[in-house]
Amino acid sequence: MKTNKQEREAIANRFYKKMEAKMVEKNEAFKKSSTYKKLTKLSQEKSKILDQASKIGDEIQKGINSFNEENPTEYWNLTDSYNYRHENKDFYLQLESSWSVQTDLCNAILIAQVGAETVSDLMKVLEEEVKL
Repeated sequence: MKTNKQEREAIANRFYKKMEAKMVEKNEAFKKSSTYKKLTKLSQEKSKILDQASKIGDEIQKGINSFNEENPTEYWNLTDSYNYRHENKDFYLQLESSWSVQTDLCNAILIAQVGAETVSDLMKVLEEEVKL
């Protein structure tokens, strides 16, 4: 049998509709299989674990927020970081970006100059201000 492009497309369309009708029956049969039941059970277990992980993540964030509230500063804060390349997560103290801190540091230097006589004294006052 020889067919042209339009005939092949028409046959493919008709056959696809037939496949769609059969898939309804196959899905009903699949839902009765042991594989479906096993996968459903695993999916439910996964959902429970993800819920637990979400609750633990919330607790971690509360701990970070609590630390930052107990140690208020405009210059640094505690953060958690996820490194996608190496797939590891860590906690560390992070400095704010220099452009956002520059003005505050300049103002702190102006104020610190009043009580400081040397650069060393100025640095000590700044360390107290920044809480290093």
